[in-house]
Amino acid sequence: MDITSFNVARLHPVLVHLPIGFLILTLLLDLLRKKFSGPGYEESIRIGLLASVVSSFLTVITGLMLAEQGSYDQSSLALHRGLGIATAILSLILYLGHTEKISLFKRLYSFLVPVTLVVVGVAGHFGGTLTHGPDYLFTAPIDTIKESEIPDGKVASGHVVEIKQFKFVPDLLEVKTGDTITFINKDFMAHDVTEEINKSWASGTLAAGDSWSMIAREDVDYFCSLHIVMKGKIRITN
Repeated sequence: MDITSFNVARLHPVLVHLPIGFLILTLLLDLLRKKFSGPGYEESIRIGLLASVVSSFLTVITGLMLAEQGSYDQSSLALHRGLGIATAILSLILYLGHTEKISLFKRLYSFLVPVTLVVVGVAGHFGGTLTHGPDYLFTAPIDTIKESEIPDGKVASGHVVEIKQFKFVPDLLEVKTGDTITFINKDFMAHDVTEEINKSWASGTLAAGDSWSMIAREDVDYFCSLHIVMKGKIRITN
């Protein structure tokens, strides 16, 4: 994938919120039309549906591109992808039905309004599963360690792990017991460093440019709890 495609794909996390907002607002307006209808009301729904069509198709395109860049959980990815495509298709059908351009879609319109709201919600859920893990709705946030773990006056060999392009670089680091490991976030998004097996420690959220250090004491598998496809390993080689 060339650099342009790479950067375009990374717009997906931004674009994905647009069709969700447009569809939910527009379809709620549609459900309430009998109570609040007035001049310009139908036109507002039509504009909202058109915006939903455009933004949902852009979201699908960037999402398909982004899916090629990471080793996501394939079952969640397939569901999220399928429901995202379904959302784009449903938004187009709703728009054509509302404008009465196709009689079949006009007849299906009232039935598809609640169906589309459900599909959008479920698609968003599986998107959250991809980035935050399957239990993100029901798991309490883990306690994080904001301050450095390096004790005052400690002198140790230093290692640096850069966080960039949604990867830990290097993702396998061989060190000796007592070595210092510093994680530097050089990405454009916030990340963290979290012990993977028991969630026994975490760096806290690292904004772009932030760093966090720890002392190597044992073999560790870690990941970014904000983007669970990002993983790394620390191995002791004493």
